[in-house]
Order: sequence, then C-alpha cells, then structure tokens
Amino acid sequence: MITLFVSATAVFLGFLSLRDTKGKPLNPSWIKIFFYFITLVVVGAFFYKTNQVMTVNSNITIENYRSYVSKNDSTQVADSIETVEIYNSFLSNSHNNSIRYKDEENKSSNVSFTIRAPKSDNCTILDAVPRGIINNLAQELKMLPQHIGRMYQVNYATSCVIPFVPVLLSKDSIYNPITTEGNTISRKYKNTNIYDKEGMIGVKSETGVTEDLPDFVEPTGLLKYYSKTGRLTASSHLNVNSDLHFNETIEGSVFDFFTAADISQYILSLGIHSPCHIQVVNVLYDLPVEIQSDERGVLPGTFGFHIYGAVLRDMVNGDGASFYVKLPTMANLQTVRSFILTTLIAALLALLISSLGDMITYYRIKGERLLLSKVSKNGVKTPASPQIKEKRQFLMARNSLLLMLSCFICFISYRSYIDEPFVKSAQEYSLCITRLVFIALVALIFLAFMYYRYLKKIISLR
Repeated sequence: MITLFVSATAVFLGFLSLRDTKGKPLNPSWIKIFFYFITLVVVGAFFYKTNQVMTVNSNITIENYRSYVSKNDSTQVADSIETVEIYNSFLSNSHNNSIRYKDEENKSSNVSFTIRAPKSDNCTILDAVPRGIINNLAQELKMLPQHIGRMYQVNYATSCVIPFVPVLLSKDSIYNPITTEGNTISRKYKNTNIYDKEGMIGVKSETGVTEDLPDFVEPTGLLKYYSKTGRLTASSHLNVNSDLHFNETIEGSVFDFFTAADISQYILSLGIHSPCHIQVVNVLYDLPVEIQSDERGVLPGTFGFHIYGAVLRDMVNGDGASFYVKLPTMANLQTVRSFILTTLIAALLALLISSLGDMITYYRIKGERLLLSKVSKNGVKTPASPQIKEKRQFLMARNSLLLMLSCFICFISYRSYIDEPFVKSAQEYSLCITRLVFIALVALIFLAFMYYRYLKKIISLR
C-alpha cells in the first residue's frame, strides 16, 4: 500500500511538471529549484547506498592463559571445542513470520561454545602467559592464583552496518559482576557501537595481554565502527576438568527499509583465532539464506551453513574467510526499495528540469525585453520600483537559513555516502537533538519576526 501511494504520488508530480504550460505566465522560484535539488541529493545518495553490497566483519579471539597441553609438546593445547555456533538475528519489515515481530533486543549476534578438557592422561596444565599476568587475572576474578585451574578469555567483535541517517548510539564498557556457575567463575564486558581508529584489529582483552592478535581485517571504512563483548572464565583447581561455557550476545546488523546497503545479500568476513582445536563452526540465521557449497569445508543449509575441514583450519590459523550470503526473503523488500527510489528520482529530476526550464525561459524573456527597450528608439524606460528594505532583509534571512539547512542535509548525506557515522552516547544524542530543536525554533521565530516586519511595512504604505 505504501509503495503504491508513494509511486502514484511521484508519477502524478512528474506528470504535473511535464504538462504543457505554453501561454501561461511563468512563476519561477529559486526556492523550489533548491528544494528539488536537495531532495534529489538525499534520494540519490540513498539509492546509491541501497545498491551497495555490504561486508560484515566478525572476529572471534580465544585466548588461553592456563590450559591443558600435551606432555610431549608444551606448545600444543590439548583443550578442544566441538562446535562454535554463531546466531544472527536480523530485524526486518518483511512479512516473513520468523522475523516479523522483532524487538530492539533481538537485533543481535550471538556466539556460544564450550571448551572441554582432554580425556587423555598424556596432558598437563601449564601457564601460557607470565606469572604476573596470571596474578592480575586472578585479581580480576577475586581468586587466589593457586586456586585457578584452567583459564580462558573470549573476545567477540562484529562491525556495525549503519542506517541511512548515520547515527550510532554507543554504550560504554559494561562490566558485569563476577558470576559463579557450577565450578567456574567468570566476568564479562561489553561495548556497543564504539569507534576505534585502528579498526577491529585493535580489539584487545581488558587485561591488555593480547599482543599477538592476528590482523584479520584492515582498519578502513566501517571497520572502525563495531561492537564487542568478552568473557574471562576460570575453573577451580579442585575441578580443573570442568567445562568452560561461553555464550555472549552483542548488537548485530539491522536489515530493514532504511539500511544503507543492499539488504538481499551481504558478505560475511569471519576470522577466528583459537589455540584449541575446533571441529565445526555453525553460522545460523533467523531467516532462510543461500550460500554456495565448498568441498573444502562449507556445507549450506536452509537457515545457515557449516564450516569445517580445510576452510576452518585456515581460519583457525589466522586467515579470515569471506562468505557471500543471499537473503531470499529480503529480495522483495529490496526490489520495492529500488522501485520506489527509482520512481522518486525520475519524478524529482523531471521537476528540477522543469523548474530550471521555467527559470531559464523567464530570464530569457526578461533579457529580450530589456534588450529591445534599449535598442528601440521609441522605447519608454520604466523606472524600477524601489525595493522595500524590510522585504530585502526578510529574503536575505530566509535564503541564509535555507542555505544552512541545505548544507546540513547534504553533510548528513555525505557522511552516509562515505560510511562515516556519528557515534554518540544516548546522553549526547539526546543533547544533540535538543540543541537542534532549539536552534530550529529560534530560526523559525526569527524568520517569523522578519516576515512580520515586512507585512507591517506593506500595511503602513497602503
């Protein structure tokens, strides 16, 4: 219904702009031309962004501080992970039942897995970092170093896909209190929509001991804007073989009408750094996906795909892998967006060209009359009527405010075009909105005052 209404309105406006105006007085307006141009810039920028295939970068880093290692090779970690599961929940305006009733908390990306101790006796527990770091980590968990069994930390980060209005609300580090689950003690942190000029390669643990993180991605474009979460977990020395569970969630990518990218497809760039052997990685979604299979270790399914074999080994060794994912249920919404934006661009362009044509015709006729009056011997020179000072001041104020508003709108569109959003906290965002509303009200009051002076002058001259 919305599509039909917008499209019909655009076609109707285009029809009006292209109608035959021969014989009718021209009434050109720079304000109208300016409005059409700015609107065309905004719609054109959105149209360009909606045809770009985005790349969502995700990075899982598993760090072992104290773990089981082989007695024959102290560098070989014997702890293992059977399955790493990444679950992506997308928010959409689609009518698909699986994603129709999403709330804000469900726009997320979740990673979960379990680190299990080896069953072999040919293993021993060793520290993977210096004793001083182990002491600091134990202090973070409020434990004595000698009471710690195995200890790991997981960092999970994913880049942010911005909406067309390029504003990301960030949250500072959230340190949850120490929690105890069975025979394990853990503490987690979380950052939402943060900015880091070094990009995701700068993701470090809160203890600052991740000095050898591999460079999965380069810090360019949207890679500077990401969310991350992490958890430091340790088992008791009395139950050293206890499983270490990780189940963390952060804000994920949003796929809806105002997403500044093609919402029917995207590229998932996934990097995993783990000293533990991983058997399989499952990437799951709350809507159907399509992905090409790979004999080296990619098995597609209806709601996700599995990574194993050579592809997974390369990822664990530090080489990130990219997967081209299609979202069939979003294809219709993407088509609707393209149709609406194409129609709007055509209508706005027609209106702009028509207004420019009227303006050119108006000044051409005016110039011809001026030229004829100068070359004609019998031409009578009409004295120019003096312009009212108040009118001149009102027009100057109006045009100045329109120019500043247009520059502001173009700047916002440009930041969306180059993928450089504004990252603000909720308090900063509320303050910014309050200031913008205040400035807008002051500008409107000032403009109304100037117009009142102009009307008052006209009435006094009658």
